[in-house]
This record gives sequence, C-alpha cells and structure tokens, in this order.
Amino acid sequence: MKRWWRTAHVTPNPLVRPVDRLESALLVFVVALVLAAVPFACAFGSQTYADRRAAEAATDRRPATAVLLADAPPEAVTPQGVPLDSRAAVVAAWQLADGSERTGTISADRGTAKGTRVPVWLDATGNPVAPPPQPGDLVVVGVMTALMTWLGFSAVVGGAFLASRALLDRHRRALWDREWAVLHLRRTP
Repeated sequence: MKRWWRTAHVTPNPLVRPVDRLESALLVFVVALVLAAVPFACAFGSQTYADRRAAEAATDRRPATAVLLADAPPEAVTPQGVPLDSRAAVVAAWQLADGSERTGTISADRGTAKGTRVPVWLDATGNPVAPPPQPGDLVVVGVMTALMTWLGFSAVVGGAFLASRALLDRHRRALWDREWAVLHLRRTP
C-alpha cells in the first residue's frame, strides 16, 4: 500500500513535480467518473428494457396455424457439407380470426412436406409477422445496452486520460530538457 501511495505522488517528496501530482489527480478523477457511470448505464439499460417490453406489449399479434400448400425446398448445403439457411419461404394458407382464409408466403423449415401444419404469428391485418421475443431476449438486450454504454463511456474517458497523459509526458520531457541544459551550462567552464 505504501508503494502505491508513493506512485500516486501524494508524498511531500520535493522531487515530485506539480505535473506528476496533476496526473495522479486526473487518474483519480477518471476512475471516479468510470465508477459513477455504472448506475447511469444501468438506468439506461433498464429504460431500454422497459421501452422494448412496452413496444412488444403494444404489438398486436396472435398465434395461428398455417397449412403448407407446397413442399418446402430441400435442405441446402455448401460443398463442404455445411447447412445454409434452415428456413425457406413457402406458400401456405391460414385462417383469420373472422373465419376467412388467407393465402401467402410464410417461413418454414426446409424439407417440410405439403400439408404440414406450421405455427405462425399474425398481426392485426392477418399478415404473418415475426414471433414475439422470448422472455430472456429483452433482458439480454437491456443488460447488453447497459454494458456497452458503460464500456463506451469508459473507453472515451480512458482515451481522454491517455491523451492528457501524453501531453503531460511531453511537458515533463520539455522540463527535463531545460533542466539538463541548465545543468550542462553550470558544468561547462
């Protein structure tokens, strides 16, 4: 601990210059800023989660079952045997809430046979839409938003500290050069 204290330039040592003390103060300030940013990043992530959840709740979609009117294309693989996309667009028919039937294109697993019943999600107009996100997906979005916000802020503040440290190092080198020049002049007969 004593070594860190000396490194932080808090000692009354006359060899520690004001520019060294300024650098230590900047470092303490940067660490305090990064730590203070944690609750703000968490609040931002929480707000993102709440906004997404409200948007999903406002989305009017309902589950339905579609019947494939054609065979889905067979599975596609690369020459190395790696499967490409496991889903394909297929013509299907589904029943709307009012009892009428609609035909259109839905996404189904490749290789699915004609006549297979496939679960789909429909919007208020009866068109197929993406399924609602899983409960954990919105949590992941909120947590990742908070984490990326905090990391981004920390990177900006850390970059500013490194830039200021480079300027302080440049100033220190200029001071050392001047002092070496004075010392050299004193030693020259």
